[in-house]
Amino acid sequence: MDFEKEFPLRYYLNLGRREDRRTEMEWMLEQTGIRVERFPAVDARFVRNLRGYDEKGRYALALTIRLAIRRAKQTGATSVLLLEDDAVLHPNFVELVNQIELPGDWGLGDFSSRVSALQAPGALFARISPGDPGSGRPCLGHP
Repeated sequence: MDFEKEFPLRYYLNLGRREDRRTEMEWMLEQTGIRVERFPAVDARFVRNLRGYDEKGRYALALTIRLAIRRAKQTGATSVLLLEDDAVLHPNFVELVNQIELPGDWGLGDFSSRVSALQAPGALFARISPGDPGSGRPCLGHP
């Protein structure tokens, strides 16, 4: 896989009040040579309705991911890589990811700690498809 080609749009999710994580994440990204844009995370302190989730934080993260994917769709991106601001990336993250063979019909993936060599907890990727016309909602899955 070609990391730059497969993930033309890359965000890291960060709460505005967590400047410490923002600073550390930007330093790590600079060290690994990855260009990633900050995406403002929904603050769980302002969540009123859990909508079926067991914790405010989980719902806030799910909503943040949904908003990031929606923004990716609005920009015309074909896929997006999402990193949480506490992700820890291997120094050779891009080279390791380039060795992964994604199936042609992939829709959603997770680089998290299940791939120990990547050391990337909190790394999610999604392929964006046009979605249901008229629904205004992005769909994950096959283009």
